[in-house]
Amino acid sequence: MCSWLPRGERVFFFIENGNGVLIKTENGVNSMRCILPQTFLDAKNHPHNHTLCDGIIVHEKKLNPPILRLLLLDVLYINGMSLKTLPFVQRIHALKKEVLNKIHERKELEKEKTQQAEVKSIGYRECWPIDQLKKIKQSLLPSLTHDNDGISVFDAKAPYVYGDTESRYWKYVGDLD
Repeated sequence: MCSWLPRGERVFFFIENGNGVLIKTENGVNSMRCILPQTFLDAKNHPHNHTLCDGIIVHEKKLNPPILRLLLLDVLYINGMSLKTLPFVQRIHALKKEVLNKIHERKELEKEKTQQAEVKSIGYRECWPIDQLKKIKQSLLPSLTHDNDGISVFDAKAPYVYGDTESRYWKYVGDLD
């Protein structure tokens, strides 16, 4: 699978009793980055509890006005259940179903809270089959509203691994013809 490699601040998105917080890690030390004021519900309309996602905060500079957006990259736990050993494609399916769909569904209800928040939007870094590399480089990368560091390539069957290690990402050089 492949996707773009967003440039921004790497964070964990932790949800406890429906309340979301962003946690950053610097030099091996975790600290709170910011609180997200929305109420986060799962697919059954229950507040998320012990849900942990991997994400990156990007600066949407090309939007007017510019905003901070949280792009979710992966999910480690949903309501206390570990997903770390599941293949990437299964984790992403769970992330969309249990976290993202509800966020988007509740967007209008949470509009006022979101406008007051530091992070104005929560989205997902979409992934595609590897045969889409050329299309990503030619169409997607130029259309992004935030900075990127190229294209990320990863194993759809792999368990969760933190970060973008050298074996997981590739920066395009030249043409893909």
